[in-house]
Amino acid sequence: MKFDQLPFDQFEILGVSRSDLLKLPPRTLNALLSGQRTSLMRFPNVELPGGVGPATLDAKLSIELKEDGSPTLKVHPIRNQAENVFKLSKEEIVHLQQDETNFIERTIKDRGKPKEVLISLDKTVNEYVAINKAKVRAPESINDIALTEDQKKTFREGKTITVGGEGFRLNPNSEIGITTTTGDDNKIKKLHFKVDVLAGVGRAKGQPTTYRHSTYSSRELAIDLALIASGAGTIVLLEHLANIAFTTASDRIKQNNKAQNLSDPRYWDAIKEATREIRRLPEPLRREGSTVESIINRHLEAIGILHPKTSQVENLKVSYNNKLDGSVPQIKVKAGDLERMHQQAQKNAEQGKPFAVIGNEDGEARIYYYTTQEAANKRVKALTLGNKSSSDFPVVQAADLAMAFKKELNQTSDLKNGFVTLSVNASSEKVTTPLTKKLKMNQKI
Repeated sequence: MKFDQLPFDQFEILGVSRSDLLKLPPRTLNALLSGQRTSLMRFPNVELPGGVGPATLDAKLSIELKEDGSPTLKVHPIRNQAENVFKLSKEEIVHLQQDETNFIERTIKDRGKPKEVLISLDKTVNEYVAINKAKVRAPESINDIALTEDQKKTFREGKTITVGGEGFRLNPNSEIGITTTTGDDNKIKKLHFKVDVLAGVGRAKGQPTTYRHSTYSSRELAIDLALIASGAGTIVLLEHLANIAFTTASDRIKQNNKAQNLSDPRYWDAIKEATREIRRLPEPLRREGSTVESIINRHLEAIGILHPKTSQVENLKVSYNNKLDGSVPQIKVKAGDLERMHQQAQKNAEQGKPFAVIGNEDGEARIYYYTTQEAANKRVKALTLGNKSSSDFPVVQAADLAMAFKKELNQTSDLKNGFVTLSVNASSEKVTTPLTKKLKMNQKI
C-alpha cells in the first residue's frame, strides 16, 4: 500500500493528521503500509462522541483491507485480559502465553471461506492475533545473508531459522514482522524482500525492496520525551520508549522488561526526569544524539535498568620493540596478532561479555572478558592486590577495545613481524560531553 491510500479521515478521529503520520519513524510507518501492527502508542487527542474530550488512548494500529479492497484503520487498545475468540484450549493458551513468537495453526472461517492461519498472543495489548499463512512473507536476505528456499519455508511456518549464527522468527507483533530469538532486534540491520511488502511513499509496485532496520533516532527520542513531559503532541511512541535501553546502551542492560516498564511509575518518572534535563539544554544540544542518550542512560542506570558506565578507551599507545614506562597496563604481542585480538574483542562485545580488563598475572599480560561489571571489578581487585607496581587496571567496554584495535590495524597494516607493546589509557565518564577516541602512536622500531 502507498502512503496516499491510507484512510486519513479515520486517523483524524485519533487526533492524528497526515503530517503527523509522515513524522513517524520509518519502521512504524512501514508497519502500517505493509499490514503489520505498529508498536504501542499514546494518542492524547482522541475525539469522543458528542464533542466530549479530548481523551487519551493507548493502542496499536494496523490497516485491514475490506472486501472491495479499500483500507480501514484497526485500533488495538490494551485489554484487561485476552478474549478467547478462537476457542483455544487451556494447553494452547499456556503455549501462547509462554512466548509471543509461539504459534497455533488453525483453520478458521473468513467471510464464509476457510482460511489457514497462525494464531499468536500480543502480550502488550492482550489480544490474540490470527495471520493468514498464505500472506506470510519471508525476507530474501537478513543482514546481507541470502536465505535458502528451505529457510524461507521454515520462516513462513513460524519456526526458527538460523542466519549468520543468529536465530530469527516470524513475529506478527513486531513492527518489522520478524524478531531475533534473543529479543535483541538491534541485530537486525538490514532486510531485503523480493516483492514490495514494505512499500514506502512513492515506491513502484513490484519494485524490489531493501529495508534498513531503523534504529530509534535520538531526534525522535528527544521529541517524544518532551511530549511525555508536557502532555502536548498527537502521538507518543510508548513502546519505543519502554524499550529504549536496547537502542541507547544494549551492552549495559542489567534488567529490562518492556511490559513491566510500560506499567512501572518509576520507569516513567525516570523518563520524565531525563526529559526535564534535556529541555534545560541549549537548543543545539537537545538534538545531539550522544548527549540525549547519555542523559537517558544515566537516569535508567539510577533505577537499575543499566549497569554503571565503565571506562572508555581514550588512547591506545603503541611502541614497537621498545618498552613502555610500566605506569599503565601493557600487553606485548606479535604484530600479526592484532587482527585476532580485534576479532576476539568484537566477538565478546556482541555475544554477552561486554566488559574487559587489561592486566597482567604472573608476569604475563592478558585481556580478560566478563559478562557483568561486578565480575570485572573482582578481577581488577585481584590484579591490584597481586601487582607490585603502580599499574592501574581499568574496566573498559569490549566494543571500545575492538574499535581501538581496528584503528591500530589500519595504521600498522604493513607491520607483520616483531612485537607490539600495547598500553591503554582509560578515562571514566565524568564529563557530559562524549569522549573523542583518538589513537596516539609512539613508533620506535
